[in-house]
Amino acid sequence: MIISSCTQKIEYLASKNFLIYKIVEKYYKNMVKREVRLAEISSKDRVLVIGGGPCPYTGILIHQLTKANVTIIDNVENCVKYSTELINKMGLNKNVNIILQDGLDIDTSKFNVLHIALQITPKKRVIECLKKTAKKGTRILVRIPKESLNRLYSPIEKDFSTNSRNARHNLLSNVGKTALHTVGGEIFEKQMA
Repeated sequence: MIISSCTQKIEYLASKNFLIYKIVEKYYKNMVKREVRLAEISSKDRVLVIGGGPCPYTGILIHQLTKANVTIIDNVENCVKYSTELINKMGLNKNVNIILQDGLDIDTSKFNVLHIALQITPKKRVIECLKKTAKKGTRILVRIPKESLNRLYSPIEKDFSTNSRNARHNLLSNVGKTALHTVGGEIFEKQMA
């Protein structure tokens, strides 16, 4: 997909250049702040970010804003290589862990917050797989594109994006909102049945 490809190219540049990193960080920072408030993430949480890319802004910012331990997975080896180098360079490797893994086969039982990136494909299947190992009470944040961009991203159930607490994002973002669901919550269980 063209948007995912462009995002990845920008993030490769950002992972190697501090000035580009700081400029692109502005795109993510307020979005992640809203997501942290929505899911009430704190230093006591263990967060799994699915889809970190070569410059895992979301995972980095969640840790910086909350001091939570964060694990970031990506299924692209080069993304993991670049993001690991960046995390090491930033001195965050004690609290932010990068793993080469697919969201379709990760055990989520040791995490209490799961964050699913906008570019994840196939998003509906990933959500179904996560639910199988997530403990009751686990908070799942799912980034959902603006309606005008829906066809450019992996689809999810419409009910998933409309019947949830959510944080709306600004006009300059591809992300329309981030939906929050809690495993074991009534709406979430009906949607996944």
